[in-house]
Amino acid sequence: MPMSRSLRIFIILLSLLRMLSATGLAEQCTQCHQEEQRQSVFHSPDIVSCDGCHGGNPETTDLDEAHLNMEAYPGRMATVEKACGQAGCHEELIPIVKNSLMYTVDGMLSVTRKIFNDLPHPPVDKPLAERLGKEGADSYLRKLCVSCHLGTDRKSHKQTLKDRGGGCSGCHLKSYRKLKKGALVEETEKLTIVYGPAHPTLSLKIENDRCFGCHSRSGRISLNYLGLAEKDAIDPKRRKDFGYLPDNRLVEKQSPDIHSQAGMLCIDCHTVNDVMGMGVRHKRQQEQLDIMCEDCHKYQYQDQCQTEDLLNCLDEKSLATFSRREVVYLSLYQRRIPPPTTIKIPVTHKAKSPLLHITRDKNRLSMVSKLSEERLDIPKIKNEIYHEQKGHERLSCDSCHTAWAPQCYGCHISFDPNQKQYDHIERKKTVGRWIEKRWETRAELPTLGVTGNNKITTFIPGMNAIIQKHPNSKPFTVQYFSSTSAHTTMKKGRNCKSCHQSDLAIGVTTRWSTSPDNPLWKTPVGWVEKNQRNPGLATQPGARSFDQKERAEIQKVGVCLNCHGDEDKIYEKFKISQKNLTPLCNE
Repeated sequence: MPMSRSLRIFIILLSLLRMLSATGLAEQCTQCHQEEQRQSVFHSPDIVSCDGCHGGNPETTDLDEAHLNMEAYPGRMATVEKACGQAGCHEELIPIVKNSLMYTVDGMLSVTRKIFNDLPHPPVDKPLAERLGKEGADSYLRKLCVSCHLGTDRKSHKQTLKDRGGGCSGCHLKSYRKLKKGALVEETEKLTIVYGPAHPTLSLKIENDRCFGCHSRSGRISLNYLGLAEKDAIDPKRRKDFGYLPDNRLVEKQSPDIHSQAGMLCIDCHTVNDVMGMGVRHKRQQEQLDIMCEDCHKYQYQDQCQTEDLLNCLDEKSLATFSRREVVYLSLYQRRIPPPTTIKIPVTHKAKSPLLHITRDKNRLSMVSKLSEERLDIPKIKNEIYHEQKGHERLSCDSCHTAWAPQCYGCHISFDPNQKQYDHIERKKTVGRWIEKRWETRAELPTLGVTGNNKITTFIPGMNAIIQKHPNSKPFTVQYFSSTSAHTTMKKGRNCKSCHQSDLAIGVTTRWSTSPDNPLWKTPVGWVEKNQRNPGLATQPGARSFDQKERAEIQKVGVCLNCHGDEDKIYEKFKISQKNLTPLCNE
């Protein structure tokens, strides 16, 4: 494929800069380090020298002098300014990433402290290791939750259960390793087999296994996307539908997300703003989220642009949230951008981020996958009766098109001060162990509730648990739900009865669940009691269950569904239909 003019100029400039900065002595690193190089053109040793990322002294063969002040794992946040963030590289991205939730972990900290009834801590510009204490919620996070935090120092190029952070390399590093004979490899883990040492690759082509390494807990997004639901026990009649993850968690096969079935990857949807942030410190994931279903299926455009002059075409707001380097990256794959002509650029509704891999050819709207370059058609939202139904304007797409969501209605968390457990901050076992026991795990249609901006969406039990922070302390029960996008999208929405005739769908407690380990451990299967006036609590500010009046209105429609189907004309003007009720309906 011919190289674009802009790309050629870019590479020439980088080469000149490298020549000007060189001392005239040949780099000595490769005399000892003869690993196979699989770097992209942007990080080739011919353009970016070994010392450009690793530091040290490349002009000597003396071992000690060569490795003086060397960084073995460039990209980690403690030293990122000396590697990825140095002048002329990616210095503009570092403050953005340091304000992102993947680094600050502000949302996880505030929610966990709230659930544990600990005092809130205001956000401060300090590394996580200095922000976390060693008691209560902070101890819980240190032991069980923060291995994925970008500030965690990486000690291996491989993505393991204990080495997931590592700053920039947490996402952009691709390792190569041999497969052991007879080893089992997950279908999602696309490893490249090499026979000999190979230098890890830095790439914008981020495969799903990089995302899945972290996003398999809490909402289990990565597992959901593939159609895997955590379970506590195997159904003997369906043994073939079960399997184990690398960390020995048991999972059951469910329906995968329709986008996963189509071959789409995480980066095909999620923009740089979603992942790296917008330079603003957010408290919650929903605040940082940029992409929405409507961005592709109910798209809007910027003004017309010349494809050969994309950067100059984008408005100031778009440029502020869009990496110029992505345009250079996209120029490597010219098939993603139509031939130079006047086009309209789809943008996200929220941050106006350009979606350059989405194109329109006459009446065909399509997306080109960022890795496979496969072109996929994008269907537009149709004006169906259930989309136009009065009362449904508050519904998110997830409300109807989520096939299932992981739910756990019973959990017991206790602390044993006499045992030891791995501390992800100190990277060693320390005194104190948190023990989790759960029951009542499900994979079914989620509960619906109301967000802080009065939108109806899907909720799951964010924490439905009995917590005992110390052996001598009194256990207390918490019942919080969390809004979620389960990433189990289905084409056909859930039927009307599944909402309007379901107690669990509207959050009403159907029963209390008892732990098989202790009859005193009981938690509600639901969000609110049937006659409860006050809404149930949620982890997000302003979010709640349906109130008593809303629940009554939803269930009122359920009565009609016994005789009138999902698309009956009576629902088009429902208030008028209600005035014309027959005596049978009133019964």
